Amino acid sequence: NKAKKAWRDLEATIPIPPYTEYVPGSSRPAGAKASADGQSFQAIPLRRKVKQADGKEVTQLVPYGEYRTLRWFAGKLSENQELKFSTRVKVLSNEAPAAPSADKAGEGGKK
Repeated sequence: NKAKKAWRDLEATIPIPPYTEYVPGSSRPAGAKASADGQSFQAIPLRRKVKQADGKEVTQLVPYGEYRTLRWFAGKLSENQELKFSTRVKVLSNEAPAAPSADKAGEGGKK
């Protein structure tokens, strides 16, 4: 913080890119919350309620590959104070999905 005043209610957010997976236990400092939708954040590991075929609702862990964002609540950052936030991700694929061809994109094969 190079400002001449403290920052309050500071949050640090790190997106988790597509085609990657959060590496559990790698977030620093500890205490990060995660989100699969970028809107609601929960303590790690994420859990969700799923209704089974018999109608019974159970709680399941969200796969790390579905984590899209990590967030820390840093609180107050004093003048000349420095905070660092980091995490690790594992690359799942280095290939982006194929773009639709001109025929599939509504061009009808016209050239």
